[in-house]
Amino acid sequence: HEIAGDPSVCTYRGHSVSYTLIRCYFSPAFTTGQRFIITGSSDGCVYIYDVLKGTVERCLRVRNNQYGAGRERCVRDVAWHPYDNYIISTSWDNHRAHVRWTHRINESNEPSLS
Repeated sequence: HEIAGDPSVCTYRGHSVSYTLIRCYFSPAFTTGQRFIITGSSDGCVYIYDVLKGTVERCLRVRNNQYGAGRERCVRDVAWHPYDNYIISTSWDNHRAHVRWTHRINESNEPSLS
């Protein structure tokens, strides 16, 4: 649906927002050519969107070991290291998690994450 005064060019669906601002960022120019958008989500995941395709490239679940296996926490903010293969996420309760990722070009010259 459209919101009056909203200058958005594209909407990315999949992640969820609940009671707070969830930030998003472009991936680093040096390692990915800013091909991806990364964002947290209230469902306990870090979402990586492909800007050119407009699709979810990867959904990375952040687990909360403090409160028992399987319980998710809201991922409020994320950061993609500018030169190394790390994504850092933070939650409301100051929980921090990091994920190592590999970005490579496949045979069709399409970037991929693994």
